[in-house]
Amino acid sequence: MTWLTTTKGGMGMSRLPAAIVLAICLGAVAVALGGAGPSSEAALREADRLYAERSYAKAVDLYQRALDAGVAGRRAAEVEYRIAVCLGRSQRWDDAFARTRQFIEAHPEGVWGARGNYWLGELFAAAIHCGYRVGDRLYRGENYPTLETAEEPEQVCLCSSDIDDAIAAFERAKRLYENLRPRREREEADLNFDLARVLAGRDLLPLAAGLFALAREKHPGLVDRYPNVSADQVQKLRNHDETPTPEKPFDPEQPSPQQVLSLYEQIEQLDSGRRAPEARFARAVFLGQYQVRMADLMRGYDQRTGDWTHLPFPYQDIDPIALLESIGNDFPKSAVAPQAQLLAGQLLERKGEFVKALEAYRCLIERWPDSKWVSDARDQIQDIQWSSMELRTRVAAAGHKPTVQLHARNVKTVSFSPYRVRLEPSSR
Repeated sequence: MTWLTTTKGGMGMSRLPAAIVLAICLGAVAVALGGAGPSSEAALREADRLYAERSYAKAVDLYQRALDAGVAGRRAAEVEYRIAVCLGRSQRWDDAFARTRQFIEAHPEGVWGARGNYWLGELFAAAIHCGYRVGDRLYRGENYPTLETAEEPEQVCLCSSDIDDAIAAFERAKRLYENLRPRREREEADLNFDLARVLAGRDLLPLAAGLFALAREKHPGLVDRYPNVSADQVQKLRNHDETPTPEKPFDPEQPSPQQVLSLYEQIEQLDSGRRAPEARFARAVFLGQYQVRMADLMRGYDQRTGDWTHLPFPYQDIDPIALLESIGNDFPKSAVAPQAQLLAGQLLERKGEFVKALEAYRCLIERWPDSKWVSDARDQIQDIQWSSMELRTRVAAAGHKPTVQLHARNVKTVSFSPYRVRLEPSSR
């Protein structure tokens, strides 16, 4: 065995085996190198806890420390993704966009490519839609950027471009998720909701203008309400099959209402129908709003007959009320069911069908007596049964008969007594 001579305390000599000395040295090196290891691993565990608690501003720095220390291991992609999410949830918009784009560039395909693009779409939808542009750099927010540059910051509104970019990112994520079925159907169903929500906000005027132009080909007497309609838009709608296509891959070329309905219908098939009640509820709400808007846009004046006419449009015959009522029949235990029943009653009220509305509210109270919507249903019943009367008059020109409109509910008898009123100024 080899022995080494060492000095102890500067006073004398001691002899130690070389193997023992080597072991001591290696142990010291291990302590020195491993000292950062446990703290970084602890930082990763603490970051996970904070992330679960949605304390994103605190979690982001700990995730970055763990990533820099190389302790993320197989979780490296997940940690990178969570850093991007934490930055966005903390409203550090510029850093969030930059980090998310870097993540997508590093992970363009597969599940992380889908998640990255999904998160990028959420950022565009949620971020502040105003800011300042300096050259190629964009600074989001209302604070004027203080920069050491001669170029003047230009204030910009990003509402329209952000919505377009959100849709584009969601669509890329959608294509990637379709290739991952059935493993990631839960996430795809969630994406469908977000994509449909953004698409539902698209302006319906271009669609109505194209449909109106096609209607004028059959009814030349219609006054043209939309003279600036695009010929390409009209051609796309000619002989177009507007049937929703939940069984097919998402088609970015379809009109937005068809895309929305396809996405909502598809949710009922994904992930064993986990979010089917919510999807049907959202589809009914969308249809109700869409039909009101399109009925107004598709109203035209026919010069030949001298009458106003309502032109047909896609999905006008789908009954949102029937969809809402079907939720209680198909998913009676869903938390959405009583809310759907309440909305069905409210829509019936708007149509003036008060007897059916009362039946809908009473059905809610009977079937879901413990629901938080019961009190709303009782209030609606009270409003319907309350006696009310409204009298409206119109100013009549000289020589014309005046008109009076009476709107009454739960009132059996109304008596009128005419009185002559002298309108001439009295003379003294």
